[in-house]
Amino acid sequence: MVDKVEVPAAVTGPDAPEEQVVDQASEETQERPDWLPEKFTSPEEMSKAYGELEAKLSQPNPDRTEPEPIDKPGATGTEQVEEVLAERGLNFEEMSEEYRQASSLSEERYSQLEAAGIPRDIVDQFITGQQAVGRAITQEAESIVGGSEGYSDMISWAANNLPDNEIDHFNNSIQSNNRVDIINAVRSLHSRYSQENGI
Repeated sequence: MVDKVEVPAAVTGPDAPEEQVVDQASEETQERPDWLPEKFTSPEEMSKAYGELEAKLSQPNPDRTEPEPIDKPGATGTEQVEEVLAERGLNFEEMSEEYRQASSLSEERYSQLEAAGIPRDIVDQFITGQQAVGRAITQEAESIVGGSEGYSDMISWAANNLPDNEIDHFNNSIQSNNRVDIINAVRSLHSRYSQENGI
């Protein structure tokens, strides 16, 4: 027969243990993500600045007379930037590819953007925001498979076991800049990887 478990009553009075006061400021400092740029104190602050940047890019260009596009329901920040650049005669995909290849934009590209009414600091803020979003998505994707090592193992397995068309489909989803597509692709591949390997 199991003995009865006695729960001691809380000790009060002068013999009561002292409550430990947690320093909230130090706790917040410890919880600061590594990927967060130094100029931001929290992800919320960065998100707010990123939203303000997108709004600024969507504003009319005073050097042009035709109306600029306004926010569309369901459009992402990147889609809005694409539309603004297209209206100003610039190709977002071309610039994105240049950045992917060289990890930076050329001086010529910055000059084109400035001529279109988009200053260099605005461009750099947008790039910083995109990098932070990318890091956050990467962390979320890796957390699904147990970390970066688990993600690498899954990708290696996929490269050696999946047909080319499925690999292409996965890669297209990962490079889509769409968080939902990326996370769904990772979940789907991880589910298959787990089944095949008895995980």
